[in-house]
Amino acid sequence: MMGFKTNERNENIMVKQDQFILFDNWKEFGTWLQTKHIKRKIIRVQQHHTWSPSYKHFKGNNHFSLLISMRKYHLKNGFIDIAQNLTIFPDGKIAVCRDFEKTPAGIKGCNANALCIEIIGNFDINGDVMTTIQMDAIIGVNAVLCFKFELCPSVDSLPYHHWYDLNTGVRTFGLKGSVKTCPGSSFFYGNKKESAINNLYHLVSIKLKGLNSMAIITLENAIEVLVNKKIISSPEYWINNCVAGKKINCEYLEKLLKTATRTKSFTDAIEYIYSKFVINSPNYWLINYGINSSRYNGEYVSIMLINLANLLLKQYQPVINNEIKNIKKITNISDAITLFISKGYIKSPDYWKANCKPSKKVIAEYLIILLGKVTGEDTITKIIDYLYSNFIIDTKDYWIKNLNEKNELNGEYVSILLTNLANFIS
Repeated sequence: MMGFKTNERNENIMVKQDQFILFDNWKEFGTWLQTKHIKRKIIRVQQHHTWSPSYKHFKGNNHFSLLISMRKYHLKNGFIDIAQNLTIFPDGKIAVCRDFEKTPAGIKGCNANALCIEIIGNFDINGDVMTTIQMDAIIGVNAVLCFKFELCPSVDSLPYHHWYDLNTGVRTFGLKGSVKTCPGSSFFYGNKKESAINNLYHLVSIKLKGLNSMAIITLENAIEVLVNKKIISSPEYWINNCVAGKKINCEYLEKLLKTATRTKSFTDAIEYIYSKFVINSPNYWLINYGINSSRYNGEYVSIMLINLANLLLKQYQPVINNEIKNIKKITNISDAITLFISKGYIKSPDYWKANCKPSKKVIAEYLIILLGKVTGEDTITKIIDYLYSNFIIDTKDYWIKNLNEKNELNGEYVSILLTNLANFIS
């Protein structure tokens, strides 16, 4: 299924010190965020740079000391706590700071129903050059916040500090009044409204398209989601038994799945979660159903529930049984090409079938035209950003080099790309 690639580490994904919670990257922050119920209504996420501390103050291992210093400075200046709800560091790590239930002290006239992000660095012209990993973290954090609070990236939902008069709190977009340059005059190519729309908001929108579900990566978090959605009422049973060497009662699993999918039979529930890529195959589940009060492998059920929780975080709609039959995952280039033909993206399958295979080559110009039609993007850079943000490709480097240089492309690589893309749009 689409969404975050799961992190298979066993250790904790976050580190705590005092009130601060530090995450390795925006995906881990997103996973944590999706399990939290925020009572306060959030309609905007402020964008700030710290200016000081800047890159010269960041040593790579002093995340908490910088946070503590900022909190002390803010308290000294009369704030009730550190001003910001979130801090993003040059190495891409993210810290939760002020409680999300508390209004930030970020922008006069714009703090109500807001969250505040402070980005470590001085991003004025001739200041710090933003690292690639920090840039990706800024885009990712904004995307997961937009996802969580159902926001569309815009001047209203992702405002810059520069746009508000410091004295009156009136939004002037930096055209008049007393204003700061924050988040920096070179922040994503400028701090003006047009720069935000064409750069940061565009990139956040691309990332947002890829967040079909926020990845829950532990059973405990998955169970929390299922409890919150009133699908299960006894989490202890599932936590204790969804492990290797344990078994899950068939009737219990049947009840859970029918409730989650709103289907009337176990078979329909299995068909539905298979169509949504929650399970790789229905065979194990259907074959063992009802055989001597069958009990399913606890480890297999654990994987299923984690995937199911991811699905439910994005979409929880009634299932219409006649719409879930015969929906199959696209696993080969032939099926992908058939889909592209049905949608009018290509007219003839012959070229693609002949060349999307090992030892064959695909002409770059042909692929650019096809990808432009499917993604709706009009430049190679935007096409690659779309593919990477939606996890259709794992790395940008090969595609950036060869598409821009119009080189012939490895047919096997193109086959994998097009198969992944077909699954994404199907």
